[in-house]
Amino acid sequence: MSQIRRIVYIGSLLVGLAAAPAGAQITVTSPAGGANAVASANDYATTVLQDPWDMSQRTDVGWFVHSVDFPLAGFSSVNFANGMFSGTVTADPNIWLLETAFAGAAPVGKFGVNYPINANQYRIASMRLCVPTAGYMLFFWTTNTMFDTPGLQVSNAVTTSAGCRIYFVDLATLGLISGTEPWSGTKRSLRLDPAPDNEPAGGTVQIDWVRLVENQPSLLRNITWSGTGPVDIYLDNDGTVTADPNQTLGLVAASVGGNSYALNVGALQPGNYYVKIRPTGTTGNFSTSPGYYQVNGPATIALTSPSDEGSADDFATVHLNNAWDFTSLSDIDHMLNVQQTGIVTVPGAETEAGTPLGNITAFAGASTIGEHHAAPCSSFAKPAIFPLHSNVRGQTRRIDPNRYRILTAELGLPNKARDICGGC
Repeated sequence: MSQIRRIVYIGSLLVGLAAAPAGAQITVTSPAGGANAVASANDYATTVLQDPWDMSQRTDVGWFVHSVDFPLAGFSSVNFANGMFSGTVTADPNIWLLETAFAGAAPVGKFGVNYPINANQYRIASMRLCVPTAGYMLFFWTTNTMFDTPGLQVSNAVTTSAGCRIYFVDLATLGLISGTEPWSGTKRSLRLDPAPDNEPAGGTVQIDWVRLVENQPSLLRNITWSGTGPVDIYLDNDGTVTADPNQTLGLVAASVGGNSYALNVGALQPGNYYVKIRPTGTTGNFSTSPGYYQVNGPATIALTSPSDEGSADDFATVHLNNAWDFTSLSDIDHMLNVQQTGIVTVPGAETEAGTPLGNITAFAGASTIGEHHAAPCSSFAKPAIFPLHSNVRGQTRRIDPNRYRILTAELGLPNKARDICGGC
């Protein structure tokens, strides 16, 4: 009788364990106590470009993604909305965080020749990335341009998980699949391939933010919990109890043993982060941290005076009595390789970043030079206009280069992809 009773007791105990909610034995103990403020790590894009890669506008990535230039970006239906980049995969998806310069083309804008990366200082690449299938990501970089020997350097692969996840990659220790110049010294371009080149077409890749920061151990914080592991650790921007990983910001570490994990909090995008943990392989509710990390935004500088246009003493206004505002063809002395010219109203104009300008008045024309496609370009289209020409108004009006030295212009293309070799 005692043996039967003992079996019944054991059976009841087993049933009780099976009925316990998954993950109930895990309790997150740190971060605790409300907000835990942590400084933001020094970030290349924020500090050097004064414009973080927060995917809030089109210019947060290089123009290859809006281009027919080689190498093709491998995306269709590219969009920037609600602080998120998204693109539908066609083949070999990639984006340039810092674009390489083109031989023979003016490096105007966010090119690496203008804003080189100190790779000894900025070495930790962190990001929130969402991919449709598990795979890997790669990084590409150059010391000069991709057209200069030894060209693009290709990193070792970093394993990725399906869905959204937060990644931290030390480029200095990542190593190379191809190339001879590891991440050190000065780099003048940086490209991210967020998914393999054979990623199935039609899937959507999303990038919430990317940061390239200094390695600052003082900004690491220990997440702690009680209970047995291994565990999966997620981050979220609220303390809501949930069992669905899709309702979090994503996985940050998988199959972690012990009872603590050092998180590089300073490398995260500024914001608030709760920690959510549950045993690896379970599907029940997460245990949520009682407090959260508050990553403070770094300071940026906006120069408001003097403006980038310099003083109000404009050459055309003062010396020609006719500002180059392109409201009349009389603003132009001479043209080369331009046809179908006129002053037009451009409806729904936008800046390159995507800011609406409404309807604007502008000079418009088309190039008379045919398109050429090569990598690098074998020839260039050369349409040109002369607001001042030596055989017209320039005969009697001269520009003093010591006084008038800052040239500013607003120009654009009518809903066309960039085509360096085609003159667009």
